[in-house]
Amino acid sequence: MGKECEIINTIKIRKLQYLGRVMRRQLRLIIQGKIRGGRSIGRRGVSWLKNLRNWFKCSSLGLFRAAVDRIMMYHTLKMFLKNIHKRLYQILDMDIKLTFNVCTSISYRYVRHTLMNYLEERQLFAMNSFFNKKPQRKWTWIIPNGNTKNEIDYILTTEKTIIKDVTVLNRFSTGSDHRLVRAKLRINSQFETKKKIENVSKLDMEKLKQSKDEYKQKIKESIPVTRDLENKNIDEINQLLTDTLAKAGKEVAQTRIKKENYVSQETKNLMSKRKTLLEQDKRNTVDYKEVNKAIRRNIKDYKRRVQEEKIEKAIEQNKNMKCLKPQLGTIQINSIKNKEGTETNNVEEIIQITQEYYKNLYNTKQKPTQEILKQLQIKIKNVNSDLQPEISKNEIRRALKEMKNNKSPGKDGVTVEMLKHGGKTTREVLYILMNKILMTKQIPNSWNEAITLLLFKKGDKKDLKNYRPITLLNVMYKLLTKILTNRLTTKLDGYQAREQAGFRKSFSTSDHLLTMKILIEKTNEYHIPLYMAFIDFEKAFDSVEHWAVQNSLQNSRIDYRYTDLITNIYNKATTTIKLMKQTEPIKINRGVRQGDTISPKLFNQALEDVFKRLHWDDLGININGQNLNHLRYADDIVLITEKSEELQRMMEELDRESTKIGLKMNYSKTKTMTNQPEELIITVAQTKIEQASFGKLSYILKNSKYPQYLKTRVFNQCILPVLTYGSQTWTFTKENMEKIAKTERSMERQMLNIKLSDKKRNEWISNKTKVKDVSTQVAKLKWKFAGHTLRQKDERWTKTIIHWRPWNHKRKRGRPQTMRWSDDLKKHAGSKWMQIAQNREAWKKEEEAYIQGWMLRAAVCLELLLAEVSCNCGRHYQRPKRTENFKTDSDDSTESGEHSKFFKKSSCKRKMSERNIIRLENNVLLQNTDNEYLHHLINTCSNV
Repeated sequence: MGKECEIINTIKIRKLQYLGRVMRRQLRLIIQGKIRGGRSIGRRGVSWLKNLRNWFKCSSLGLFRAAVDRIMMYHTLKMFLKNIHKRLYQILDMDIKLTFNVCTSISYRYVRHTLMNYLEERQLFAMNSFFNKKPQRKWTWIIPNGNTKNEIDYILTTEKTIIKDVTVLNRFSTGSDHRLVRAKLRINSQFETKKKIENVSKLDMEKLKQSKDEYKQKIKESIPVTRDLENKNIDEINQLLTDTLAKAGKEVAQTRIKKENYVSQETKNLMSKRKTLLEQDKRNTVDYKEVNKAIRRNIKDYKRRVQEEKIEKAIEQNKNMKCLKPQLGTIQINSIKNKEGTETNNVEEIIQITQEYYKNLYNTKQKPTQEILKQLQIKIKNVNSDLQPEISKNEIRRALKEMKNNKSPGKDGVTVEMLKHGGKTTREVLYILMNKILMTKQIPNSWNEAITLLLFKKGDKKDLKNYRPITLLNVMYKLLTKILTNRLTTKLDGYQAREQAGFRKSFSTSDHLLTMKILIEKTNEYHIPLYMAFIDFEKAFDSVEHWAVQNSLQNSRIDYRYTDLITNIYNKATTTIKLMKQTEPIKINRGVRQGDTISPKLFNQALEDVFKRLHWDDLGININGQNLNHLRYADDIVLITEKSEELQRMMEELDRESTKIGLKMNYSKTKTMTNQPEELIITVAQTKIEQASFGKLSYILKNSKYPQYLKTRVFNQCILPVLTYGSQTWTFTKENMEKIAKTERSMERQMLNIKLSDKKRNEWISNKTKVKDVSTQVAKLKWKFAGHTLRQKDERWTKTIIHWRPWNHKRKRGRPQTMRWSDDLKKHAGSKWMQIAQNREAWKKEEEAYIQGWMLRAAVCLELLLAEVSCNCGRHYQRPKRTENFKTDSDDSTESGEHSKFFKKSSCKRKMSERNIIRLENNVLLQNTDNEYLHHLINTCSNV
C-alpha cells in the first residue's frame, strides 16, 4: 500500500539551511538523503538525514553564473549519480539560475551541459512542468529589484509515477528570497523494502524436474571421472560440486520470474485489436467499448483460473496456504530498542544493535568444571568398532529421500531438489565427499558459514528477545547431519527418559496432553492435591553450552569419532544476521543450530543430563508405585507434585542445575497452577512466579470467485487438522460437541456467503459444502489414539496413567461431577475395553460403530430440544432412564411403557411443532443411520 510524504526544498533561516521532510515512519527506512553542492547544511538537517534510509537523492546546488562553473557542476553531479543502483529512485532538489524559457544568449546557446541536455542524458523528468498551476504558484525566486520572478528551483526524478504533485507554498514566509517547493510522493513501502533485501536467486524447480535428464547430462559432462576426486581435499570437492550444480541448474531452469503475468494470449490479441482501433481514431465507437469490456473480463477470469491452479497445486503438494499470498517484502524490524531501552529507527544503528545482541547471546556464559574437562578427554569407542563403517550410497539415497522439498537454500544457493535430480554422478561425488568428512572429522569451510533470519513470535516488536533466529544452512551440510541422525537416533533416544516426548519416534504432544488430562481428572475426582509449574527457558536452543552437548554425547556412549566431528562443526560455526543488510560474521560459541536435523537431538541430550543430576525419585505423585514428577517436550517442561513445598524445591533445583549448562529460566513466562483453593506462592531467585488460572484462510473461504469444491478441499486439508488438534485427549460432552458444530457451521456459512439470519438448515448447508464432519473426525481420532496407546510395548506415562486408580484415596459418593476421558470408550466397548484394544483387528472393527454411536448422541441433545420447543415451562420433560435392554416395539411405545418416563403428567396441551419434528427427522437422515431409539423419540415427541 502506498505511503505519502512531502519533500520541501532547502530554505535559509538565521543563516542556517535545513532540508525539511514530512513523512510516515515506515518510509524513513527506505528513504535516505544526501547533500551535494556548494551549500552547507545545519546540524538539525544532518540529524534528519540520518533517520532516512532508501536512496533518496536530494542535491542542493549553489548559484553558478559562469558557464564553466555550470559545466563543472553537471560533471560533478553526473559522477555522483553514476554509482547509484539503477533500480533505486533518484530525486534531486535543484536550485540553479536557469529557466526553461527560450534563451538567445550566446553563452547559453553554445554551452553543451545545459539543464535540458542533462535531463535527456540522465533520463530525468522536471516534475514542476507536469502539473498545471497558476503563475503565482510556480515562481520560486524573485530578483532583488522585485520586478522579475523566475522558476529556478526544480524537483527532478527518474520515476515520474511516484510524484503526485509539485507546488509552491506562497503563504509561508521563510525569510529567504526563495519560496518553498513541495513535492508529494507516493511509494509502496513494502515493495521498496523487498528490493533492499538481498535474496539468493532461485530456480524454477518445476522446470528443473521436467528437464532432469538434461540436468543430469550437464552434471555428468562437468564431472566426467569421479575417481579423480579421491586426490582432492573436501573443500575442492565441495566447491566443484557446488559450482557444477549451480551452473547446470541455471542453464536448465532459468531464474524464476517473480512478476505475475495475468494476461493470456487471447487477451493480448484483444489488446492488439484495441490498438488498431485507436490508430483508426475509433475511441468513442461501440466496438472500442466492447473490446475494453472483453479485455477486463478476460484478465479477471484468467487471474481467477491461475489462483485456482495455485490452490490445487498447494493442496496436492501439501503446502501451507501462506505460499499463495503475495510475497511482498515486509519490514522485519523498523525500529528497535538498545540495552538502555532507547528506541531507534536508523538502519545502521539497528544493524549494530542486532549484531551486539546476538554476539552477546552466542558468547559462552558458563565454563565447564575440571571434572567435566577430564571426562571430555576420554575417547569412547564402541565394541568391535576399530574400523568405522563408511557412509554407503544407500544411506545417502535414503537421507535425500527423507529431506523435504521447497526449503530455502543456504549461502551457496544449492537446494534439495538440485541434489535429488542430480542423478548417479551427484550421488557418487556425495559418496566420496561424505566419507572424506567422516574420515577427517572436518567439514568444508563454506559449511561453517550460515545466514540467520529473525522471525517475530509475539510481544513487543522492538524487543529482540521476541524474535526467533532461524539459520539457513547449506543443503549438503544438512544431508550430512541427516545421515548422522539416522545412524545415532536409536542410541540417542535410548538415553532419554520416558518423560521426554520431544523429537522422538512414536512420541507426540498428544501423549503428554492425555497424561495431563487424566491426571487432572483423577486428582479432582479423588481429592488429591495437585501442584504444577510450567517452565519456560529464555532462548533455550541458542543458550546451551557446546561443552554440555559434547559431555552429554560422552554420557550416552556415542563413538568418539562422531563426537569429534560434531564438536568440530560447532567450534567453527559462524553466522550473519540478515536484515536490510547483513551483519558481520558472528562466532557461535554456544547454542545448537536451529534448522539442523540433529540439533533437537543434541539439545535433548544436554537437557537429559540436567535431569539425571536431580534426585527427585521421592517427589511427585505416586502412579501405581512410580512417581510422576515432571513431563517434557524438548524445552517445554511441567513439574508435578502433591505439595507446594516440593514444588518450591524442584523449581529451585532445576533453576540451579540448568544454569550450569547455559539455560536461563524466564521467570516472567513461567507459571504455576493448582487445584487447591489457597493462593500458591512460589519464589525463584527472589522472583515471585505468577499463578495462572485453571482465520487466516478467510481470503479463500470468503471469496465467491473460487468454486465450492476448491473451498471444500482447503477446509478438509488445512482447517480441519487445526480444528481437531489434540482432540484425541478431549472428553466428549454435549457442550463441547455443540461448540465444535457451531464453529463448523459458521465456517460453512462463510464459504457459502450466507448469514445466520438467512435461516438455512444445517442439512442444506452440509449438502452444499460437502466438507467432512468435525464430530466424526474427532471421534475417529480419539478411537484410533486410544487403541494405539494401549498397544504400546513401552511403559510410557500415557499408558500407565490410564490404568491408574488411587487406591489410597477416596472419592465422593455418586457419579463423578465431570465426565472422564474414558467414559464414552467404556460405554461403547464395555468394561473390558482395554483388553479389546490389545487386538488391533477387533478394535478396528468397532471403530465405525463407535463413530456412528457418537453421531447418534444427538439423542442426548434432544433433551434440550424438547425443553425448548415442546413447552418452555419445563414441566413436561425429565431425563430419560437409560437401560441396556431398551425395547422399541410398538406395543411398548405407550405412555404406560418405558418411554412414558420421558414426560410428566400435565394439563398443558402444547405440542411440539411440525417444523421441529421434520428438522429432527432430517438430522437422522443426514447421519445415515436407522437408530430405532432415536426414531422412537421422534414419534413420542409428535404425540406430546
